[in-house]
Amino acid sequence: MASGARNAAAAGVASSPMARALQQLNPIETLIPPQLRGRMKDFFAYCGSVNPLPAGATVSDDIQIQADSDFLILAGIVGVRDAATGLAFQADAPITVSILDTGSGRQLNNEATDLNNLFGTGREPAYWTMPKLIKRSSTIQTVLGNLDPGNGFIVRYSYVGIKVFPATAG
Repeated sequence: MASGARNAAAAGVASSPMARALQQLNPIETLIPPQLRGRMKDFFAYCGSVNPLPAGATVSDDIQIQADSDFLILAGIVGVRDAATGLAFQADAPITVSILDTGSGRQLNNEATDLNNLFGTGREPAYWTMPKLIKRSSTIQTVLGNLDPGNGFIVRYSYVGIKVFPATAG
């Protein structure tokens, strides 16, 4: 085996012509950790909501990742409505977010940040600069803070990505 092919194989990089062709057809494969490449995948969105997020309050919402697959987050999207009227809130809502991956114990941000930084808006998602892998059976803890002292909100958000199923025996 040539040293280049051996190094590619050791790094988990596709070395057969068919595998390389499939990677070119599906660039998402290059975003997935090498040990998870070549596995069955499905589009999926884990969705959460806080109804209501009271004025001046902080609320934690947990999403359980299913045991059948790991989840690779590619983007976030959010919809915010006024709690009193139910009407869509078009401007940047004064809401902050902190995210914790309980499976790894890692915070995804060092402090609460504007919701739109990680979830975009109801019209435009926020594509994450690097996908985040959440292991199966983990929990994503999303903490939302309402900075508005007088208005409550209804917040619906989604982690958009790919379910990566375990390798099958055989």
